[in-house]
Amino acid sequence: MVLPLVFLVFHIFIFGQSIVALDLEKTVYSLNNVSKYDESQKAILQFLKRNEITNEDRYYAHVYLSYTYKRLFDYASTLSYLDQAREYGNRTDKKDFFIANINCQKALSLFDIHRYHEADSLMRLLALNNYQHLNEEYQSKIIMQEAYLHFLNKNYHEAENRYDIALRLMQQSSPCDLPMIYAKKLELFGETGQKDETQLTYQASLKAADSCGILKYTIYTKQMMVRALINQKEYLQALTVVIEMDSLNLIYNSAEHLKQIGELNKKYEVELKDLRIKEQNVSMKIQIGIILGLLALLSLLYYFYSKSNKQKKIISRQNKLNERLVTIISHDIKEP
Repeated sequence: MVLPLVFLVFHIFIFGQSIVALDLEKTVYSLNNVSKYDESQKAILQFLKRNEITNEDRYYAHVYLSYTYKRLFDYASTLSYLDQAREYGNRTDKKDFFIANINCQKALSLFDIHRYHEADSLMRLLALNNYQHLNEEYQSKIIMQEAYLHFLNKNYHEAENRYDIALRLMQQSSPCDLPMIYAKKLELFGETGQKDETQLTYQASLKAADSCGILKYTIYTKQMMVRALINQKEYLQALTVVIEMDSLNLIYNSAEHLKQIGELNKKYEVELKDLRIKEQNVSMKIQIGIILGLLALLSLLYYFYSKSNKQKKIISRQNKLNERLVTIISHDIKEP
């Protein structure tokens, strides 16, 4: 019991996540793994409605939203939520840490949609800083992308070496994400004609995806296996894998999940808009009350000021009258 508590305190100290943010991350990860994206979205939006959460908590919540949309291949929303997360990260005292991690997440997303030049610019910046602020999981993901660039440039030996480094880091930090690297290696082995390595890597990737129950990784593994088999002219086996993949796609049905969480998002935005209108109305009423109070105070001050002036004038006239009386009396005394 002591060890998990020590790890939790260490994790919060190093990575800035509060206990509530960590709990939310576990919830989102579990729900996304079983394709319950609407429930995942709902949990995050409910979390964002809390008044007591910090800018760091809001940063993590928006990062988790990006994870959900990335699972559904909606990269426009993924990048948008990462930009929103960056804004909250900039409002904290751990700005450098959050910016480095957002750059990492954006590089990975840009890579997925083949915007390699933009991704490479961010990756070079991270490598220049020796992957500072990135944990082993994200170091492995960036190294995996570096390996893929070597693959595109036909530096196959260097690509395989970088993939192996990424696999070792991922095994230590996030075993459930191993299929993303295995699948990349499938593409490499398909290109280089290493049939035995292709089969071994395919089985390893499916095993890792199944052990964590991540359907997206199973589909991705099969997609890359089909490419590898076609390159190796194993057309019959490729067709078998395609049929298996089609049945899984029906289960996954990302378009339907996107529609559901899109409706939830609209509902949240409406609620947020209503809340802002209510806050504006309350603020307006307070401002009107302050203005009326100031007007009443000014009226009261003007009343007392006018009354004071009148009294001064009366006293002044009375003093002048007294002076005249004193003058007349003095004159009458001197000259009766």
